[in-house]
Amino acid sequence: MEPAQLEQPDLRRDYVATLTTVRKWRTFFVVLTSLCLLVHAGAWAAVYFKAVPSSPRASVLASPQPPTAPQPAPAADSGEAIWNTIRVALPTTEFAGRLSAALLCLSMLFAALVALAGRLPSSGYVQAFYGSLIVLALLIPWDRLTPQSPRVPGIFIDAMVLETPPDAPGVPQPPALVFSLLRFVAYPVLAILLLGYSARCFGRSYREAAASPGASIPMRVV
Repeated sequence: MEPAQLEQPDLRRDYVATLTTVRKWRTFFVVLTSLCLLVHAGAWAAVYFKAVPSSPRASVLASPQPPTAPQPAPAADSGEAIWNTIRVALPTTEFAGRLSAALLCLSMLFAALVALAGRLPSSGYVQAFYGSLIVLALLIPWDRLTPQSPRVPGIFIDAMVLETPPDAPGVPQPPALVFSLLRFVAYPVLAILLLGYSARCFGRSYREAAASPGASIPMRVV
């Protein structure tokens, strides 16, 4: 009786299975980063176009001189709950967005290494890695690293900046509308487009790898 022959599984199937796992996490990181960007852009738009009540901090900074006559205690501000939500949501989504973008870069790099090791199509993974790397660079808080230059903005914004009126003492005065549109509209749109480009490049190489010979051969051990 002839000994049973062992059918050697194609290792490409294992590589493609690994890339499938990376693909799922890539989708999660892309969606999470995009949502964080949209939260900050939406918060700026809501404050700039006065969709939310003015913050009590804005009224204090706008009129720093104390009143000469005693004023009655103001009623409870109905918008305070909204501002409390903004103060919590902005730093939370800022942290989540940067962390997600960093993990997305690592995922793209890992996918490229797996594809190279498995001799699978890898050009799309390399392009996806560089696209996600540019997104991570856009998410770096350049305005905090260079506080002397207010014209080097970051995508994310602090709640304190939204609460500070543009005419408060000590606030730099760039061209308000153009500067704000660049920071809170153009930057997030550019980052989201790069995320989409990165995801598309990843998907192209993944489909090529999944369609390669041996990628879907079932494993059978005798």
